[in-house]
Amino acid sequence: MAVVGLAIGSATILGTVMATVGGFVAEWRRTRHASRQERDQRVEREQEAHQRELQASLAEVRLAVIKVSVGTQLVQDMRRTDAARLDNRDLPDRIRRIRDDYPKAEAALLGLWGISHSEETREVVASLLEEVAWAFQYGKSAGGADVDPVEVDRRIKQRVQQLSIAVTAEGTCPQRPGEH
Repeated sequence: MAVVGLAIGSATILGTVMATVGGFVAEWRRTRHASRQERDQRVEREQEAHQRELQASLAEVRLAVIKVSVGTQLVQDMRRTDAARLDNRDLPDRIRRIRDDYPKAEAALLGLWGISHSEETREVVASLLEEVAWAFQYGKSAGGADVDPVEVDRRIKQRVQQLSIAVTAEGTCPQRPGEH
């Protein structure tokens, strides 16, 4: 009888220990799952915030770059023919605007470069920066070399399109800083 009582008592203790361990394991799994969900949600929120920041910066870049492009095209047209000018002040005023717009475009491009995590996006930003600098060389003065306004438009629009594609790709498949 004592043996049976000892066996029942041991089984009860073993059952209690097993239930306690099972409870701890279940709680550990639940906590681990909740922690993983929280981490995934945080990463998703960070990715969405980064995508919004990229898109806002891209919009700022587009506007600033197009201002320089259109301004350069107008200066080139005005330099070629007086008929393109509204009055005697039109050309100097346009040149002043380009001189004001170029640093803004450069700053917007460098800002986008800074927030980008993608090497591809950064490379396209750098190439667009070169194109804008190239266009600016033809729009910053009333004299100097001429360039076909259509060429300015084509080159800038091509780079802006490449940048839009790169930013969209980065926003949908974000990389962490340092990943390539």
